[in-house]
Amino acid sequence: MSKLHRWWQSWAQSSRPADADTDTEGPASGTVGAHASQVRRLWLLLGLGLVLALVVAYVMVALNRETVRLSHPSTIVAAMSADNAVQALEQAWAVRSNATRFPVGQAGQLMSLPDEWAKTQPGYQGAIWYRFNFDTGTLPGPDQILAVQIERACSNVEVFLNGQLLYRGGRMSEPYARNCYRSHVVTLPSHLLRERGNELDLKVVGYPINRVTARQRAGGLGAVRIGPLQEIRELYEQQEFWTTTVSQVLGGILAVLGIFALGLAWVRRLDYLLYFGLLTIGWSMMTGRMWLSEVLIPNAGIEVLIAMMFAPMAACAIKFLLGYAGQSMGAVNRGARRRQLNAVLWAQCVLLPVSLLLMGTDRLFIGARIWYVLFAIELFVTIGFFLWVAGKNRRTEFWLMSAALGVVAAVLGIELSFQSGLVKMWGIHVTHFVMPLLYAAVAVRLIQVYARALQTAEGARKQLERRV
Repeated sequence: MSKLHRWWQSWAQSSRPADADTDTEGPASGTVGAHASQVRRLWLLLGLGLVLALVVAYVMVALNRETVRLSHPSTIVAAMSADNAVQALEQAWAVRSNATRFPVGQAGQLMSLPDEWAKTQPGYQGAIWYRFNFDTGTLPGPDQILAVQIERACSNVEVFLNGQLLYRGGRMSEPYARNCYRSHVVTLPSHLLRERGNELDLKVVGYPINRVTARQRAGGLGAVRIGPLQEIRELYEQQEFWTTTVSQVLGGILAVLGIFALGLAWVRRLDYLLYFGLLTIGWSMMTGRMWLSEVLIPNAGIEVLIAMMFAPMAACAIKFLLGYAGQSMGAVNRGARRRQLNAVLWAQCVLLPVSLLLMGTDRLFIGARIWYVLFAIELFVTIGFFLWVAGKNRRTEFWLMSAALGVVAAVLGIELSFQSGLVKMWGIHVTHFVMPLLYAAVAVRLIQVYARALQTAEGARKQLERRV
């Protein structure tokens, strides 16, 4: 980024003599020529910034596609065990029922995994039983224990082996335990196993997609694998590291950076640092709520609360970008325009939950999607305005925000495509942790600017002391 900025500064300075020559021809023509040259340089800079954003967005999309491919069950199992010690159970007999045991005799259908209820069971809320039949060939010895990994069971799951309950992920009655972001490992006791005709039953409870605000929390069952406990544990720990541990670590880092930004805002009396601190702390809280499973609040209330958090976060992001762009945006930063902008941004924080409640629990998903698209448009417009201001002032932040524009475009494009059902993203994907990394990069830049300001102030103080 700094090399690009230095190149731009040197190119701009080298073009100034030509502008100076035009000044000798007359005040009017010189002014027009200088203005035209400045506009050309600005548009060239914006074009380069857009190219950088497109390159970053393409890299992000390609990286996400590769991580999803590598985290696909068939790829992982093949890499973990060349002799097929770990097997993926790809099909199950699925039956709708809230019974306490597998409903033998009821109508069902053969289902391939992963099973997304939004496509195979539209509008259904309750429990679905999945029965897997498998053979052990030979009973495992005392030193070998078999286990099952359930990559995703939303919202919660119970596991039975040959009619015996082995595992319960949490509350199975409404409001269901919220375990959509967790995977499960269940050991299979040797004394319950048979050489032939073992029956593994999973009872999954969940909500239809129209009653949640994100597809990730809609009912469904992900990949199911069976094999030796050691190999299953390795698969589980690998997935947990990328989907949970990394997010938790980055969430903690964001909380620290947010508190630091709030401290700087209090010391320097700068509003944009306040908004950045609130934004990073808000994102950290959004990351942390993924591991709150046992919540006694009804599902509709939780979903509205989650969606509500995006409105103040979008407002803080917009206020941060506009404030950090500088006082050259006087029309926006001061006076009636600023009050109007504040009124619109904070009104959204009230209108979002009110609109979702008025639409009803059966339209939460479509209502949330409308608001998410609106927030994305607002964010893109604000970033574009920031690039325009930074480009005119030839600030280093132009290149950082150009790269950020590419990251945001890729992440929002992937997420909105997933919410619309256009792409599948089950498994590990970069959107789990790329936004926290972006916040960290911006925070490092803010700290660098603050350190330079302190250094400049200290140099000015020493120079003043020498003069005295």
